[in-house]
Amino acid sequence: MLVSLDGEVGEELPLTTEPYERGHGTGDNPALPIATLRLDGERVEGSSLPDTGPPVELLPAQAPAESIVLDEGTIDGQLAFTINGATFPDVPPIMVPLGETRVLDVRNDAEMDHPFHLHGFFFQVLEADGVTVPESNRFNKDTIIVPMESSLKLVARFDEPGMWMYHCHILEHAELGMMGELRVEE
Repeated sequence: MLVSLDGEVGEELPLTTEPYERGHGTGDNPALPIATLRLDGERVEGSSLPDTGPPVELLPAQAPAESIVLDEGTIDGQLAFTINGATFPDVPPIMVPLGETRVLDVRNDAEMDHPFHLHGFFFQVLEADGVTVPESNRFNKDTIIVPMESSLKLVARFDEPGMWMYHCHILEHAELGMMGELRVEE
């Protein structure tokens, strides 16, 4: 069961956002209403979640590395969010031969958190701020928050050809430049 609601029939339960400090005072924003649930007295039975998910094939921790530095600043007097000092479309693409594995050294030099998102592939976290993540805590992800002024070491296998995006999943940051491309070639 994902949600268990307790209350009286006809009672309304508000769902709200939860303020989160991701930098620059963003956690000062008040909680905002998203939706309201009204209890109607009917009980809906769901199925239980499994104790564990499918096994994860651990990717090798030793692979060629690519550096991705996330930052913020002004370029020509305008707010910009950068990757390796450049904004999209001027971020040079990362080139990877089809089927190869790469370590992505993602460093966030900005004064705010950035959720890093990789299209088309899953990655596993090898290290957080230089501390090794135990193999038992490695899972396949396509998005992870890179906290302000921190670093993550990720590993991914690139087994689908094409041009793939990676970017900050705060869309305003991607629109202001924090987006790059990864080209997987045969």
